[in-house]
Amino acid sequence: MRRTQPSGRRTCESVEVALIEGVCVRGPYGPASCGSVLVACKWVQKWWSFGVPTPKTLTKKSDYGKEEIPRGIAHAMAAQRTAEVTWEGDLLNGLGRVRFGSGAVSEASVSWASRTETPSGKTSPEELLAGAHASCYSMSLSAGLARNRTPPKRLDVKATATFDRVGEGWKVTTMELAVKGSVPGIDAAKFGELAEAAKDNCPISQALKNNVQVTVKAALV
Repeated sequence: MRRTQPSGRRTCESVEVALIEGVCVRGPYGPASCGSVLVACKWVQKWWSFGVPTPKTLTKKSDYGKEEIPRGIAHAMAAQRTAEVTWEGDLLNGLGRVRFGSGAVSEASVSWASRTETPSGKTSPEELLAGAHASCYSMSLSAGLARNRTPPKRLDVKATATFDRVGEGWKVTTMELAVKGSVPGIDAAKFGELAEAAKDNCPISQALKNNVQVTVKAALV
């Protein structure tokens, strides 16, 4: 049984799984489906296993009979993001221009010298990687703190990527994360534990795993 509300949300009488304050809950009848909507505890846990929350909670309070499922969650698809580079010249003297598909970041210049010497107003793949990791990590840690019932007021994350010569080539060798958090109701030990977990589980950390050494230093402020 299904009805569509004016808000665009779908109410399914048979939905028995809800995300309540970050906890996956299974109703008395197990996973349920309603039309094209499939909600399963395993699916919800998959999102959280990466330390990333679902876009919105499935419900704030469950009575295991009438759950509102936002369409964006029920039909979640893999996200793709694009960037383009135009490179002119040779490696040592050439210049590249990086453009981002979202338009959220202005076009940036990149050069070999900006990677290995001084930035001189240009970016580098390592700086872009550090930005990606810092933002991904902040989301992962925020999710972990929310699951701990201690959501943060503020997290300041700094990521430092090291690009170094290894043997005959160059490699990103380390990524150092440093996070300072304003988090009511948590002690330093627990904050450090969750910071380590977020370091291991955030998607960018997973992408670097077994290739780049990732470390984190965490402190409460």
